[in-house]
Amino acid sequence: MSSETTSQPWLSTLKRWYRGTLYQAIVLGIVSFSQQGIWTALASNPIFAVLGNRFSLKSILVFGTVGYLPYFGALYCNSVYSTQWFLLFGAVTCGFSGAALWMSEAAIAVAYPEDNRRGLYISLWMAIGLFGTGSISTSTYLAMIGLSCIGLPLALTISPPHKLIRTDGTQATFSSGLTRIPLKQGSVGLWKALKSRHIILLMPIFITVRWSYTYHRNYLALYFTVRGRALAGFLQTICGIIATVGWGRLLDAQTLFRNKRILCSVGWYSMLLVFVVQ
Repeated sequence: MSSETTSQPWLSTLKRWYRGTLYQAIVLGIVSFSQQGIWTALASNPIFAVLGNRFSLKSILVFGTVGYLPYFGALYCNSVYSTQWFLLFGAVTCGFSGAALWMSEAAIAVAYPEDNRRGLYISLWMAIGLFGTGSISTSTYLAMIGLSCIGLPLALTISPPHKLIRTDGTQATFSSGLTRIPLKQGSVGLWKALKSRHIILLMPIFITVRWSYTYHRNYLALYFTVRGRALAGFLQTICGIIATVGWGRLLDAQTLFRNKRILCSVGWYSMLLVFVVQ
């Protein structure tokens, strides 16, 4: 009896950590690092947003970790044995998994944290994922395969919204929580969201992000040596991590950003500063 009483505080602390928002952010970052952090996916497919509302974001996240392993294995086989059919098969599985992973992890990272810690936890998730960026060679494919294997078991430990424990006692509201939205209703809601003024205004940013990444990679490949590209990749990762965590802390500063207008202005000027320089 005494042993059970003694173990209860320890079990309660472990449960609160396991169900807490900090654990979710760290696990999402590691999953991101082990999957698309090593090899960046093309884009997220909005269809998986509808499926996430119909089933659950956790299920979509788990599905998103399945297709990367065949692709990494196909890269190794193609480099060593020139097996092209396996590379095509792996590209298909990675495409589906990449779209599912990007959508689900972003939704969880944004909606799970408390309001006053959202910026920090989002930056933590993104910073951990940045550790996986960079160039690869044939000798690193086996390491990629091993790292990608940890994504699936970690994704299974993500807590569903109704079991999440926040430090402020509030609950995360999700349409994919205990209730499920039918596919038809979710498709209609997606179409309405795509036609909204806010999404249309964000479209240039979405396009610019994709183009700037391609331009950056092609510019380095054309004008820099292998050592120069390695240095640029290292500096990009380090500076990206510092900037991500720094902006996350600033976004959580309630005294600094007292209203939404100041926050939006800072966001727009930061975007212009980054992309004009590029």
